[in-house]
Amino acid sequence: MDDSSEIFSPSYKSDAVFDAARRHSVRVHILKFLLPVAAIVIALIFSWFTFFATPSTSDLVVLNGDQGSGGQLTMTDPKLEGYTSANKPYSLKANKAIQDPHHPGMIELQQIAATLPLGQRGEAAVNAVGAFYDNVNGRLQFDKPFEVKTNDGMVAKLEAADVNLSTSQLSTDQPVDIRRGGQHLKANGLQIRDNGQVLFFNRGVSLVIDNANAQ
Repeated sequence: MDDSSEIFSPSYKSDAVFDAARRHSVRVHILKFLLPVAAIVIALIFSWFTFFATPSTSDLVVLNGDQGSGGQLTMTDPKLEGYTSANKPYSLKANKAIQDPHHPGMIELQQIAATLPLGQRGEAAVNAVGAFYDNVNGRLQFDKPFEVKTNDGMVAKLEAADVNLSTSQLSTDQPVDIRRGGQHLKANGLQIRDNGQVLFFNRGVSLVIDNANAQ
């Protein structure tokens, strides 16, 4: 009977309410932390689809065998600037776009920089050492590190990633490091599915939340 009365005592209720509120607060922090990641991926997929679907005004140069290129086609300084259907500006450029005539469906991009809309007023900057666009299979493969920064202070660093443009999915089995305010998420793998609605972080997942600095 004493145990029963303790369960319904004010102190027990207060502890239970506090614990529930704390769990809810943690979930809110996590959602605020992860949702921008999904939005960035969606914007990234949009930008790449637009980039390759739109003719470029960049110069196309055919390199000859004397330069050791094997007759590769090289587009110098390809870039694309425009507005989304929501009238949001975006830009995407690369140092070079290289196509091997023996593999016409594959395009290599070097030194990529993009500025993409994010939400109503947000913006994301994407910088990548390089990537491969597989036109046959509709995939974008980052085989080198790349970084995404948002204007609200989030920084996401990935060592590599495979983006399926047709299904809007991203996967990587390489380290992922995401920081925003007092929040720091690390994992050794990531999968994003259903247009950014589902995110799986796996292997060595660590999430640190500093409530004093968390946004």
